[in-house]
Amino acid sequence: MNAPIRKKATKFSSKDIVIVGFMASIVFVFTYFLGIQIFLPTGPVMLKTANVICLLSGIMFGGLRGGLSAGIGSALFDLAYPGYAPYALTTLVLFFIMGGVAGLVAHYGNPKTLTRARIIFASTCGALSYYLIYIIRSIGGLMITGSSLQAAVVANIPKLSISAFNCIFAIVVTSIFAPILHKRVKGILF
Repeated sequence: MNAPIRKKATKFSSKDIVIVGFMASIVFVFTYFLGIQIFLPTGPVMLKTANVICLLSGIMFGGLRGGLSAGIGSALFDLAYPGYAPYALTTLVLFFIMGGVAGLVAHYGNPKTLTRARIIFASTCGALSYYLIYIIRSIGGLMITGSSLQAAVVANIPKLSISAFNCIFAIVVTSIFAPILHKRVKGILF
């Protein structure tokens, strides 16, 4: 009897661990030092430049490494602040999706040919995936506690407006810096 053919497992190398750790620390630092915390009745929110780093992580290093970097760095920040700590797990997932989707879209096909259009599309996909899940979580959270859909939407307008601004800012800045950084990193890592 023939043994079943097994697919070769993809290794997560020490280089991958270093990349994830380094980029996660940059996400943490950008969130900590370059974020403006705003406390609203529906929960805390930030004007956050680290979203740019989350998207750049995915675009430069691929879906898995970028997603892990974005998720871990953002979750570590949440754990450092009591007001955000209850959200750490969902933050890990949300930002993993943001960096992961941007990386998957950017690296689909041939990752060495990143055009500006592909970078903008990847950034938009990553930011929108995060934003849509964030909307569902924010509105759904209030509805679970008894709010009607209309009341939950109205209560979350300030939070969702700030998050929309964060997404647009991240897409614009990422589309400017990703081509420059990718050229520099490409020769070292790929």
